[in-house]
Amino acid sequence: IFVDEFQDTDELQSEIIRLLREETKNRVFFVGDSKQSIYRFRGADVSVFNKTMKSFQNNGGELRNLRINRRSHPDLVTFQNKLFGKIMKRDFENEFFRSIYDEDIESLPYQRDIESSRVRIIRTESSDDSREVARSVRALIEEELVFKTKTGEYEKRRIVPGDIAILLRTFSKISSYENALEKLNIPFYTVGSRNFYERPEVSGLLSWLDLLVDPLDNNNLVSFLLSPAFGASLDEVLSLRSKRDLRRLPLYFALMESKEDRFAHLIDLLKKFGKLKYILSPSEILEKFVEETDYLPKLATLKSGERMIANVKKLLELAKDLDRMGSSLRELSSNIKAFIDSSDESEAALETEESDSVKILTVHKSKGLEFPIVIVGDTFWKKKNSDRRLFFHDGGFLISKSKPDREEGLIGSLASLEEEKEFEEEKRTLYVALSRAREMIIISLNGRSDSSRPWSKMICSSLLQPESDKVEASFEGIVKHFYPIDLPSIQETVYIEEPLLPEVTSVLPLTDSSYIKYLSPTSITADDEFELESESYAGSPGLVKNAADIGLLAHYLLEPVGVISKRGSVTTLESILNGGRPVSVDRINFNEYDLSEVKKVLSTLVAHPLIKEIEGAERVFSEFHFQHGFGKYVLMGIVDKLYLKDGKWRIVDFKFASLNKRFINKYRFQMNLYLYILKDLLSPIEATLLFLRDGKTEKIMLEDSDSFEKELLQMISKAGGGKNGS
Repeated sequence: IFVDEFQDTDELQSEIIRLLREETKNRVFFVGDSKQSIYRFRGADVSVFNKTMKSFQNNGGELRNLRINRRSHPDLVTFQNKLFGKIMKRDFENEFFRSIYDEDIESLPYQRDIESSRVRIIRTESSDDSREVARSVRALIEEELVFKTKTGEYEKRRIVPGDIAILLRTFSKISSYENALEKLNIPFYTVGSRNFYERPEVSGLLSWLDLLVDPLDNNNLVSFLLSPAFGASLDEVLSLRSKRDLRRLPLYFALMESKEDRFAHLIDLLKKFGKLKYILSPSEILEKFVEETDYLPKLATLKSGERMIANVKKLLELAKDLDRMGSSLRELSSNIKAFIDSSDESEAALETEESDSVKILTVHKSKGLEFPIVIVGDTFWKKKNSDRRLFFHDGGFLISKSKPDREEGLIGSLASLEEEKEFEEEKRTLYVALSRAREMIIISLNGRSDSSRPWSKMICSSLLQPESDKVEASFEGIVKHFYPIDLPSIQETVYIEEPLLPEVTSVLPLTDSSYIKYLSPTSITADDEFELESESYAGSPGLVKNAADIGLLAHYLLEPVGVISKRGSVTTLESILNGGRPVSVDRINFNEYDLSEVKKVLSTLVAHPLIKEIEGAERVFSEFHFQHGFGKYVLMGIVDKLYLKDGKWRIVDFKFASLNKRFINKYRFQMNLYLYILKDLLSPIEATLLFLRDGKTEKIMLEDSDSFEKELLQMISKAGGGKNGS
């Protein structure tokens, strides 16, 4: 039985291995390095390794040490031996959680290079060392170094960005390092950065979704106004509160009453998307918003514009994936955040892992990897205060009601032991960080050292002279300071302060210069379909809604009818009418009164033969989108219901009106167009109009495709080539 990475096992895994082993039938071959056990937060227990090794020694088992480091320059190996010989103990002395450096490592011979120091220190007074780390990178790529190739040969060449990796214990300051490198025009690739959702260009778009879900939530509106998606200043937001009669109402009403040019376009967008959110998928809403606000051209004018644009495109792709999982508008924003949290979702990368770029990654991500030059940044990072209340000891566990630092006796001793175990783990994490380098290691000592900064405590007590930045005598000749004054003169790019989203006059929306035109039924008839349903609707007191407006709510309620759930049950109209308040009743477009009026109309259709037919269909699609080529045009449409009965497909379109013969010809053309577009794909046999107010129906069948094509061409020509729908 071959067990690799044995230092990362726990008691349970060790027990499984023990049960698999039979004395006379098999053997166990363990491979591991206790100095590299850094996954305690996942349950790994270095004491399992140390106890097993002790058992081998006591019982005559064979123990082999691989003592030669075949990766690193001899100066690096010497440095590691001296440093960790002080930081780690030489024997665990029956405290099996200890980190052990039992014997020094040997290195392979190397061509001497007296010109370059291989172990360097950079020192910054500030806790944020990102600028000095970036300047060090810039200085390195103007330097030449002797490298040992994988074939064992030596070459002296200039250092390139791809030789360098920046290792960090945590990613809490990752944006600072990225910005510092970006200012010096240094290409970089961040491995596993999880700041995607926090990026302003992304959070701005998600705040737009939140705003559409609940426009009366002041937090949603303010978040959007201050985001790069709109770019308002705090003073502009506060100006909306200037009218006394609106101060106690949600900010949305103040915005809609505003006469300022600054908000005019946003008011139009809110009115438009207030209707579109019931028709389009969440990803389509995002795409349409990005398109109509010139979001990408505006981002292109900003610093880091290329990265911002890549992140927005990534968000749009992510939204499409979640569409396929059935996310609603309300769910999309929270699902994206949950998806990122659970999948290590990172920012869109302009560079790839294979590109000639500086790699930025955590120490844990670097385990098992190697890099020619490693810069260990932020070594004086501060650990979080522990609120641990669960402790394990001697095969049992104990739960403390209060924080352990206030406890005495057993709980206090267990808390102290836990701190020691964590400190031992950090010794091993530092060892992994410093052993990734092949040719050079640079350690950034930043800020002040204290007991809450575990790496600083180790490094300062072992590497530096007491109360001094000078290197301890035993490291002289190996470690050298890398002072900023030694760096070549570096001209950082100076960026002029600018508003997040300036008015752009040089980048205008591109007109469609392609030959293909996209045509919908309404663009062909040069008429707004909603105007066909022109009956007024007296809904909320003092408010008259167009029938098409309230018809959107009716369509929204009918959308799930006939759909089979994951449990296998069919959604009926009756169950919908008896259900809770839908997301469409957002208090802006529709309120509880509107909902009750629509339900009153739909309740008369619960036993309608066509509704029952849909509920009993073999398959049902709602809001089915489709396209079909027609010469130089692309015909497109959306049907309310497409369902399969007796092996034949049928179309149903709902009209929130009573049957009116004046509009039948226009309705007939619309249904014939749908039947024509789908004839090659699904061959639907008929389309039925269901008039919701009186329950009457009108069946339409496409009698002759050739005749309809001629009619279609005439209609397109009459409408000016589909100018409204292109």
